[in-house]
Amino acid sequence: MFKYFFLFVCLFCFTAVTLQAQNYFTWDNATMYFAITDRFNDGNSGNNASYGRGTDPVGGFMGGDFAGLTQKINSGYLDSLGVNAIWISPPYEQIHGSVPGYGSNSAFQNHYAYHGYYALDFTETDANFGTFAEFQTFVDAAHNLWYSCGVGYCTQPCGLR
Repeated sequence: MFKYFFLFVCLFCFTAVTLQAQNYFTWDNATMYFAITDRFNDGNSGNNASYGRGTDPVGGFMGGDFAGLTQKINSGYLDSLGVNAIWISPPYEQIHGSVPGYGSNSAFQNHYAYHGYYALDFTETDANFGTFAEFQTFVDAAHNLWYSCGVGYCTQPCGLR
């Protein structure tokens, strides 16, 4: 009986070590995909105009969100690219309005914080990207497929007014 128990323990340990080795991750050998969340994939059109933001085709929000990131992960899109890590633009709440554009071209007159660089509140997700629960779903989906996740963070132009 002891012989079979010992054999089982050895087989279990070998299998666990083998599975862990296959999914071993280090940033030294990461193949990372960077996604500007708003420009990536619109998975929930219900949050596209949060805070009364415009949808200017040049500098406005385009609808990409955490739900869209999750859809792409679950569809195998990132697997098809051979990546094992995903880095997204800052997910926290951005200023709600636009900032002045530049030049005389009317297409460049309204610029919103879709890129994540005009932080308003570091403790909340931006409603255009989705809820914290949707963010957690995205992270869980990534981790279930052994992806590592990185989140952009920018402190330089905080609270641009």
